[in-house]
Amino acid sequence: MFPAANFSFRSFFTLKKKIMFSSKLTIVFLVFLCLSNAVLGNCLLINKSFESRINSNTHIIEGQIIDQTPFWSNDNSIILTANRILIYKSFKGNIVNDEILLITEGGEIGNKMHIVEPNLDSKTGEVGLFFLTPAKANYKMADSDINANNQFVSQEESLGFVQYDIRKNIAFDTYSTYDNISENFYKRITQTSNTQYAELNTFKLAGIKNIDQNLKSTDINSDPSIYCFFPQYIGSGTESILSIDGNELGSYTGNASIAMISVGSNFGQHVMIPAENIISWTNENIQLIVPQKIGSGKIQITTSDNTTIHSDEEVTITFARSKTQGFLTHMINDNDLGGYTFKASTSTSYSGVNFATSGAFDAFERALLAVRKSGLNFIMDGTTSTNSVSDDDQNIVMFDNTNEPLTTALGKMYRQFSNCGAEWEMTGVDVKFKRASTGPEVIKWSFSESGPSSSQLDFQSIATHELLHGAQLKHSLNPDDVLFYIFSVGESRRSPVTCTDVAGLQYITEQSMDINALCGSANTYEYPPEFLGFESLGLNACSHSASCDPSTYNVGNDSISVDVLVLLEGFLNEDGQLNNGLATSNLIPFEHPFSEAPYNLASNASMNEYPAGIIDWVIIELRDRFNPSNVVVQKAVLIDEDGHLMETDGSRGVKFHPSLAGDYFIAIRHKTHLDILSADYISLSDGVTYDFTTNVNKAMGSGQLEELNGQYAMYAGDFDSNGNVNVNDYNKWRLNNAVINKYVTWDADGNGIINVLDYNL
Repeated sequence: MFPAANFSFRSFFTLKKKIMFSSKLTIVFLVFLCLSNAVLGNCLLINKSFESRINSNTHIIEGQIIDQTPFWSNDNSIILTANRILIYKSFKGNIVNDEILLITEGGEIGNKMHIVEPNLDSKTGEVGLFFLTPAKANYKMADSDINANNQFVSQEESLGFVQYDIRKNIAFDTYSTYDNISENFYKRITQTSNTQYAELNTFKLAGIKNIDQNLKSTDINSDPSIYCFFPQYIGSGTESILSIDGNELGSYTGNASIAMISVGSNFGQHVMIPAENIISWTNENIQLIVPQKIGSGKIQITTSDNTTIHSDEEVTITFARSKTQGFLTHMINDNDLGGYTFKASTSTSYSGVNFATSGAFDAFERALLAVRKSGLNFIMDGTTSTNSVSDDDQNIVMFDNTNEPLTTALGKMYRQFSNCGAEWEMTGVDVKFKRASTGPEVIKWSFSESGPSSSQLDFQSIATHELLHGAQLKHSLNPDDVLFYIFSVGESRRSPVTCTDVAGLQYITEQSMDINALCGSANTYEYPPEFLGFESLGLNACSHSASCDPSTYNVGNDSISVDVLVLLEGFLNEDGQLNNGLATSNLIPFEHPFSEAPYNLASNASMNEYPAGIIDWVIIELRDRFNPSNVVVQKAVLIDEDGHLMETDGSRGVKFHPSLAGDYFIAIRHKTHLDILSADYISLSDGVTYDFTTNVNKAMGSGQLEELNGQYAMYAGDFDSNGNVNVNDYNKWRLNNAVINKYVTWDADGNGIINVLDYNL
């Protein structure tokens, strides 16, 4: 959402009783359709019916995630995320407040990060139906303004959320699509629960109709087509670039989009590639970075005039590499033997199963041997009485011997990471499996070396699947892969497939061996002695991509100049100009400072010398008129003392290529200030002006601009660039608050001196 969860969705809504969208803006949520007839599905979840979820949960609400805050569990064992949900309707359970907290496992705090799979992985701004049960005491956020009775968890992982596409008036989850939310979907819920819903807040459900009716297809003169792409074999989540060649592809305006097959909650369906992954789009060539959760299949392109075409050939996604918030995670030598050591739990708490003495132990050992032969250095050595997940020095494999056993998940992988330098290092890993014949969703395990019967689940196969998740790999759409996203009773997939699973292990392990492990006493990752090399596994025989002679995008001839004015609260002097202290101290970098997260700007904007009047760098974004969460163009530019944006050659105004002609909202981002989005869209043409400084209403929503002596400026103080000004920004200043002649994100007044004046802002 806007931008990377940096925009407050509160500014779109009136929180009490009435929520309406602007006539110029309807928030668009992408629809992801999911179809499957398999017994088990995404992340190896049991397919629990919609009606069963209604009956087995204590609370059901319709709402929207408006904020996400990570925190430590009360026993400091795991990082959790508090998802603050604004409630629209309560279908089941007595909830009278406007907001609740949904607690999910995983999150990032400081130099610690926990990743849990499977999980209810939703983002700020998403809206839909939530199935909830009260959170256990250890998982409740003690210092929240929302009381403990209004804090919940989801038993069904991703099945605990049915997402809405507001514009199309449909809902969807991992397995199903539900038509007509306001009529059929609501009726199905109330009939099953035998209750009527209570409306706490309302929102506009129906969206814009015929949104492309005013678009003119000026750049499409004949039928568009895709004639080739390169490479044909590619990994997702690897920062790899896919180049697509074709005819009459138009430009990235209006309804233009590109979609690929998903292996996320909407598996098997085409899903739109995020705008930040699209590098360039011309009439003959599109280049994009393949994101996570994308699988093999045909490429779908929709042109600006709403014409949809598909490639004749399928792109093959050989493997998917895990990333989190734009960062790569790596394995290390955690055990002085090159990798990681598991201990088997002996606990039988809550009438549980002793993993160390069960048949699962031998099956897990066989799974370990299979992955070790493929280059993954995991071993089992010893036992422990512990049967809980924690960020400690133990890596435990266990059954769910707790008072809250797993419901829909067959297994859960818990990974702990530390950032002790410039890389995230996996410092711990725990695996929990569902016990047979426990909980509302009963399963039967096979621990046999000879394989499962037609009514059993093969424990060794699922253990191998989870171990590959531990190696930072995600799901596949190839039915032969261990990492294929669906698993059924009676099925075995025990050996990593060479050209997919093993290719992914090669990519991950080689990257891990390239970093210097800095956390604790760990060293760099090493291969296990059973591993004889990737050549011995036959990787050289795998198919390779043939050249497509992809064209290179070159914007050139940028002839549309847009004059944008914006002021920065922290830099603003009493005379109404912006402080140039960074420039006079020669602290402004010659290359733009937005290449790292959360911006990840790929542009190579730079300058050879300071143009006259420069005060700092900013980012300008052109955003889709019909979907402002969609970034069409992102560009690093300079800002001068009067607040005008300027090119690196010193010319006032921001230049864009003529192919971008169309209507856009404008977003402005700065490293120490809160982002802003224009209240109105502009028609991109030479000489057009947008001035944020004249009125508070020039930015969308309330609270985006501050009035200072009759002028309006962006709010200072967002030192961690996450869209919120809070104690985390104070901490960033507190840890290094006596610095001079430095270009840092906590220099709120832009003078190169870090002191109490920055704190005051």
